[in-house]
Amino acid sequence: MSDVISVTSSISQNLIRHVHFCLDSSLETSLNGGVARQGHNSYCQHAFPAYFSAVAAVEAFVNESLLGQFAKIQFKESGLWNISDDSIDRFDIRTKLIMVPMLLFGNTFSRDTQPFQDFATLVRIRNDGIHFKMQQHVPKYVRDLSQRDIAITYDGIKKNVADYDWPSKLSTTFGILWAHNTSCRVIQELVGFMSDDKRKLMSWTVDNFQLLSDDYIEKWYSARRTETDS
Repeated sequence: MSDVISVTSSISQNLIRHVHFCLDSSLETSLNGGVARQGHNSYCQHAFPAYFSAVAAVEAFVNESLLGQFAKIQFKESGLWNISDDSIDRFDIRTKLIMVPMLLFGNTFSRDTQPFQDFATLVRIRNDGIHFKMQQHVPKYVRDLSQRDIAITYDGIKKNVADYDWPSKLSTTFGILWAHNTSCRVIQELVGFMSDDKRKLMSWTVDNFQLLSDDYIEKWYSARRTETDS
């Protein structure tokens, strides 16, 4: 039994499930009010832990599925194995996502298109969050995410009234949903580079990376209103 567990256990599935848990927990908290909210998008304290977990889920998936024993057996002729494990481990996850599938499958992500662009932004948020030194400089991606209604901004800025600091702008339920789906899209496209027979072998772990609907949050609130009214 222990051999089966060692083969089928997956850290990546626990990490992506944690992102979903952060979203639902944040939505529950928002029902109590007292937090900034724009439409269905509300401020929450679980956003940055969710961003960190969303990035970690992708990196864990790459390590588990494409750099472990499964990959070394299934793709034993790949030139990837000419690179030492220590060298690969030092690569940034964005570099791994370009290099590893190219060497394994002969196909890879385009840096200039989705979902890679959103994931690259997610990695920058993770890095900036970990290295945050209470600085006032606002990263460029905050404006883009604000325009996409992922971040929350204070629209009624008046004299002597400060706007939200940039980490607070990104601490939103829409942000968690975006992070979850960005990571899921990356994994789905990554597995899509594989041949059909290899992809079937990966289904047990890929199934954990299912997209949440774009209106997931709206439907969540509607369901809670129905429960309250009944």
